[in-house]
Amino acid sequence: PQDTMMDLLPSLATNLGDGVDTSSRHLALACLQMVFAQQRDASDALDRDTVHKIYHELVQCLEDDDHYIRLSTCKALVTFLQCASPESLVGTTALEYMVEQLLIHMDDPDKNVGKACYEVLAVAAERSRSQVHKKVAAAYPSFQNRTLCDQLLGILK
Repeated sequence: PQDTMMDLLPSLATNLGDGVDTSSRHLALACLQMVFAQQRDASDALDRDTVHKIYHELVQCLEDDDHYIRLSTCKALVTFLQCASPESLVGTTALEYMVEQLLIHMDDPDKNVGKACYEVLAVAAERSRSQVHKKVAAAYPSFQNRTLCDQLLGILK
């Protein structure tokens, strides 16, 4: 069953793109979240190659016009970060890109999306505190509402 779940990742990731209807993207994100949660619960970490094949498509869903897609993306990113092996994230451009994009969307006009991005960033901070802190500190001046940013800096101390 574990291998079967992992075999689904490429197919699910291809259903995240712009040319795919909203309900299919939402379904793919929900499935990805379940696959990642199963991997996490089985203590079967995603390797560097798998992380690098999936992260970009997943993060791109934060750009979706549909706020439910953005919220589902955050849920999937939490479990994605939790099941990725430390060496697949720490010090990588993958984590750097994820953090940069999450910081942009943490300032989303939709407060629920902003809070969901904060929650993903808190999990990312568990993986690489210094990498996340550096990005948060650099982005701080550009935030319109710094409440979540201040909270994030508080947990990074």
